[in-house]
Amino acid sequence: MADLPPMVMSDLFGIHPKTAECWAAFTGGSWIDYLAIVQTKARQEESGLSRSEA
Repeated sequence: MADLPPMVMSDLFGIHPKTAECWAAFTGGSWIDYLAIVQTKARQEESGLSRSEA
């Protein structure tokens, strides 16, 4: 999937082609960095939610 062009990815994910281009530029062609950032953000949000619920 990492080898697919941004236009194809935009169709698969249902996002605007320009967004797919930005994601591709942001990741530098590697989705591993993007996934690490998303995972870190999700963990931070979970930590924030658990604190506010306590």
